[in-house]
Amino acid sequence: MPDVFLVDEIGKMECLSDRFVIAMRRLLAEPRPVVATIARHGGGFIAEAKRIAGATTWEVTHTNRDSVAEHVLSWLAQGG
Repeated sequence: MPDVFLVDEIGKMECLSDRFVIAMRRLLAEPRPVVATIARHGGGFIAEAKRIAGATTWEVTHTNRDSVAEHVLSWLAQGG
């Protein structure tokens, strides 16, 4: 089993799939870290995923996008 999961992306179109939402709920309930891109705005599962206990969110902008990978790796090294 992997140490971390990468998900690209949790967005409006993906959330139209019941299978996707069910799979993501299972994945997000796991104790291992999940790094995912998620829509900035949205209700339903998008909002639900952002409210998960222990979730950490970062906004990616044009200014910080080149440093995000390093930031995520540092976060994972500290235990996610």
